[in-house]
Amino acid sequence: MVVTTGIPYSQTRVYLYNKTTLAVSFVELIEESRCPSTGHCAWEGRAVINLQINQKDIVTIGIGDLRSLAGDTIQNTVFYGKRAITLKKLEFSEDEYYGVPRAYKAKIIVE
Repeated sequence: MVVTTGIPYSQTRVYLYNKTTLAVSFVELIEESRCPSTGHCAWEGRAVINLQINQKDIVTIGIGDLRSLAGDTIQNTVFYGKRAITLKKLEFSEDEYYGVPRAYKAKIIVE
């Protein structure tokens, strides 16, 4: 089963797979260096967030240019048990200030 859903900042979505529950919470906006829609930028940038799984484990996931000179290993997809969680999009509400966590919604795919 593949599920695509949006998780607003500080909220949780719960998925049920074969009697197993997977609770995914968007808990932290770590980095937002993507070029704003009104900007002209030299690079694509990236967004990095933390998701909390089943109210205990924290996973870091990102979108955009995930290469790093520092050698960090941020990925677009993380695996939790038998499930793959992919950050498809990180939406930003234009009604809020750029970089303010409450303005974001993580679009994820759980497979």
